[in-house]
Amino acid sequence: MLDYKDIIIRRYAFGYSGSKIATLLKYSKSGVYDFLSVFGKSDLSYPLPEGITKYGIYELVHGHVPGSNTRGSEYELPDFPKIHGKRLLLNVK
Repeated sequence: MLDYKDIIIRRYAFGYSGSKIATLLKYSKSGVYDFLSVFGKSDLSYPLPEGITKYGIYELVHGHVPGSNTRGSEYELPDFPKIHGKRLLLNVK
């Protein structure tokens, strides 16, 4: 997981670019830029609330707890037994 707090501080307190942050923290540029984009659209801003954690930042920015299932109950899972059966048929020689 990206250290969101560190990214925010380096961006807004030090004025670093997303590219420089990615290089310094050894993250992908797209990961840093994607987070900064979502952060900019969120209700959270810099300076951050005292005591907030990276998990708290994630939840406020993304709208859910990290690792939680964000799919709605209407999402229908594939029919895995049927797919497995077809796969076995295709592999028979």
